[in-house]
Amino acid sequence: MITEVLNFTTSGKVEQIHLEKYNRVENLFINSFLGNQTCEERINELKDKFKDEPDDLILLVVKYVLPSEKPKDIDNEIWRIHSENNQNTWGFKILNPKLF
Repeated sequence: MITEVLNFTTSGKVEQIHLEKYNRVENLFINSFLGNQTCEERINELKDKFKDEPDDLILLVVKYVLPSEKPKDIDNEIWRIHSENNQNTWGFKILNPKLF
C-alpha cells in the first residue's frame, strides 16, 4: 500500500529527485496530463490500485510549472498552445523502498 506521498514541482519535463531519507536519486518524467481530473483524484486512484500491495510504497508526485517567461525562440501562438496544454501536467512514480 502507498504509505508515503512526496510532492515536488519542476519547470522541466524530466526531474531528478533527491531522496535524502533513502540516500537515493530518482529520475521522473513529467508526462501525465490529467485533463479535468485533479491531482488528489489521481493520487486516490493510485492508492486504491495499490491498496493490496503487502509492501509499504512511496509515491512521488511532481507538478509541472510553466517557466515564468516565454523562451525567446518560440512563437507567441505556439507558446500559448503549449501553456494551455500543460496547465494540469504531472509526473507520478511509485517506489518500493525494500528494493533500494
